[in-house]
Amino acid sequence: MKVLFTTSFLFLSLFLLGQRPASFDERLLAVYDQAYLEQLQAENPFLLERLQFYLDNAWYLSDYPEDKGAMDFPSVQIEDLGAINILLLEKEQDLRKDFQKEVVYSINGTRKVLIFRSGREFNRLLNEYLQRGYPKRN
Repeated sequence: MKVLFTTSFLFLSLFLLGQRPASFDERLLAVYDQAYLEQLQAENPFLLERLQFYLDNAWYLSDYPEDKGAMDFPSVQIEDLGAINILLLEKEQDLRKDFQKEVVYSINGTRKVLIFRSGREFNRLLNEYLQRGYPKRN
């Protein structure tokens, strides 16, 4: 009887956990709707994982040294440097990236720059994060 009860409880628990709606990063939900993210989770979980990794690893901030003079870069407006949603910035401010080289944007009102890693460097970081290695090309 105990075995039947325990087994039933485990199956019910697994069923209820499977029915729980997925929780996604709020930054993803600011750009994509819940249904699209759920579809990605079901049909292309790698793309969803890539997007989540992208949020924190496709870019970085840096101070621009005074001795380098004027910041002659396209500009971007960022309200809170501590809470950047890079996907939303790209969408709202039409920011562009490059596969071969870093792209730099000056941040309005600061001596800081937003630097997009090259697509090549981002892919290397993603593969490292996923612990996938590929032979280097010559």
